[in-house]
Amino acid sequence: MNRKFPAIVLGFGALLVSGCIQLDSILTLTTEGGAVLEVEYRISEAAVRQLKTAFEFRRRMDSLTSESVPALQETDEVFLDPSEPVIRLFFKKYEPNGIALDRLNVSAKDGWRQVVFRLSCKNLADAAKTDLFAAYGFDLQPEGQGRLRFYRPAESKAQRQSVFDPEAVKVMTPLCEGFKAAFKLVVPGRVLESNAHQTALRSAVWSFDYNKDQGAIAALQNQEFSVLFETDGARLPSLRRARSQPGR
Repeated sequence: MNRKFPAIVLGFGALLVSGCIQLDSILTLTTEGGAVLEVEYRISEAAVRQLKTAFEFRRRMDSLTSESVPALQETDEVFLDPSEPVIRLFFKKYEPNGIALDRLNVSAKDGWRQVVFRLSCKNLADAAKTDLFAAYGFDLQPEGQGRLRFYRPAESKAQRQSVFDPEAVKVMTPLCEGFKAAFKLVVPGRVLESNAHQTALRSAVWSFDYNKDQGAIAALQNQEFSVLFETDGARLPSLRRARSQPGR
């Protein structure tokens, strides 16, 4: 049985795919070989309530099949029913790998919860050793002449199927209106090639808006993220994300 339900997408290390969510994410690759991830998202309290029902359904199904839920599969509950103590505890276990939670704020107003956080790591090679990166990370592969390619496969390709199973689709259908997500990648050198919706000198942006395109969620599931850029002397490591994805 496929138990895949709505899950947060942390920048490019992470895709947020659920309704009634508005997300802005910026991933910056630093010249020193690290990265900074800035995320701001809003989720309606109505969506939180319905997602809690989905999570409870998943737990009941797991108990019936005697299957345990991998730790990272619980990230959807952490971020789609957000609270500061739970999010801080979630990231604390990655501190030994140099991943720091620099900023976190969770607030509630007018039927919405807003979450703002900033993660940083000084060495991507260390961060890449975590199960978090294995599940939500990306590749950095050299292509000669001081160039690197940033790449993350489409969720549908990574899962070898649609990301959402029929149970999840039933839960999500009423929640889709208002879904909006933008993912920005900032790189140390000039962007040479990308499949982004918008490209600037040193950045690329992918945008998905359900109110403008009802195929936005499917488009996000099927979107590959690929950018070829000049390193401009940056000490970025070569990375190939583990294809076994715990918790996914």
